[in-house]
Amino acid sequence: MVNSKMMINRFLGIQDLSPEARSLLRTFFSFTLINSLIMSLSGTFFALNAIDKIGFALTGAMMALLLFTQFIFDYASGSLGDYIGQRWVLAIGYLSFGFGFLMLSIAETFSHFLVIAIANGFGNAHFSGAVTTWLDSNYKKVTTMDSDRKIYGFARSQVSTLNNLALAASFMIGGFLSTSFSRQTVFSLQVWLSLILVCIVLIKIKDISTVTDESDLQTSSKEKKEIRTSYFTYLKGGMRFMLSSKAAFFIIFGIGFLTTTWWIWGTLILFPIYFGYSGDDLGANLLRTIIMLNGVPIGLYVAKLSKKFSTTHYPRFLSLLVLLFFPAIFSLLILVPIQNEFNLIGFLFTIIIINISISMIYRTAEVLRMRLLVDLVPSENRNAIYSLIPTVTALFSIPLLPVAGQLIESFGLVAGVGVVFLVYATGFLLITLGIHYMKSGTKTMSLDEPIKVEKPEQSEAVN
Repeated sequence: MVNSKMMINRFLGIQDLSPEARSLLRTFFSFTLINSLIMSLSGTFFALNAIDKIGFALTGAMMALLLFTQFIFDYASGSLGDYIGQRWVLAIGYLSFGFGFLMLSIAETFSHFLVIAIANGFGNAHFSGAVTTWLDSNYKKVTTMDSDRKIYGFARSQVSTLNNLALAASFMIGGFLSTSFSRQTVFSLQVWLSLILVCIVLIKIKDISTVTDESDLQTSSKEKKEIRTSYFTYLKGGMRFMLSSKAAFFIIFGIGFLTTTWWIWGTLILFPIYFGYSGDDLGANLLRTIIMLNGVPIGLYVAKLSKKFSTTHYPRFLSLLVLLFFPAIFSLLILVPIQNEFNLIGFLFTIIIINISISMIYRTAEVLRMRLLVDLVPSENRNAIYSLIPTVTALFSIPLLPVAGQLIESFGLVAGVGVVFLVYATGFLLITLGIHYMKSGTKTMSLDEPIKVEKPEQSEAVN
């Protein structure tokens, strides 16, 4: 046990942190892998299953309903997580996912998929931002030495790297079960596994108590009422932070647009590409697994590479996708049309494009984003603020998903990639503008130094 902890500490690069910080990151590491192994079993053919049953256009409508449900509950559930603790909202999320998997095991009609959309949207609303909130808030409690968050960024990147192995294993197991038995078998299995995850989060995802926390208990009853006990304080705190500065506003909206990009890409385009160049579920899972396995050495390189850059370089890495990823994927789809059968050229170039553009360039950008948000966001409203991002995502994805689905059905996947490009470009411009305001605003703060954030209840502006 001791040796395994030491090995994980070395892999995550956290040997110099306090025992509490090391334990926190190890728990996050283990939970991330378990979650990926269980929840990703049907990840490759979830969208394909809907497309096969109801078509592209109705799948787009279904995903729009999913996001609308998430939009309705996301911010409120994030504030609830700040109020009662992240493990409880995670448990609610997994119960909702379990019901969604149960419905998937019997779904045949559009009405069935609408129920699934509501269940998964409700689950996503409770899940979004909760694990990261728990990690970031507790990390700030127990860490004083990692002022520039480079150790944190390295550890998060290493977790993402090994998570690729967990995802690859999950995809292959899910693909094998789907091919050998049926997709419905995998969905049924995930019902029971979701219940196991409920037990895990209730046991392991707990907040760390510190001296500061204990001293908070000695504050006046008036202060406790204003800061700690009112759910509505948390509810309005996240919105107040977002509107507190141009930097916060544009960065949150920009990240929301980027997430919208990957919602459309992952829901309507990516898996049809996997299937289209491989020919069946097992081949699609194999293609996805190869990409994930290639991502392991790439991720190890990214973890080291990210230490060389400050968070001011975040927009620069985002810009590289405009120059590399989108021209490459447009060219592939035009020059090598999808035939839903094995195509060696399409198979290989899909691996190359995604591994270079997404696994290396975009992941580096994501590490810088994680480092930025740790200190930018006040911990007492972190879950609510992190939930604002999927809320913004839903706001734009709800109309865009059906439009993209209809365009793909009428004009092919190239039209869908065009929609993705426009949304991504919008997010990139907003984030660039937010970073500009952050660096040159009237209240300037350095992105390479820890940001001291006042509680929203006490300060009109965060930066």
